[in-house]
Amino acid sequence: MLASGAWSGEVELGTGSDPQLAIDANNQPHVVYVADGKIAYRTRSGSNWSVPAYIESNFSGTCSKPDVDVDGNGSHNIL
Repeated sequence: MLASGAWSGEVELGTGSDPQLAIDANNQPHVVYVADGKIAYRTRSGSNWSVPAYIESNFSGTCSKPDVDVDGNGSHNIL
């Protein structure tokens, strides 16, 4: 999203599958997707995307079908 409040064009965030998106109260996107068997989480603040944070399984399996939500206080939950 641009400072004017308009959405910009598509942006490639990484290679993966199963993307999910949540928008917080400040209109900032929070994105999760599966990359190399891990869940990748990225958010955007202003005009910059964060570096991916990766969540791995505590078991020998791989992660799949992630989801993300953001509450009214801006706290995010990755499911």
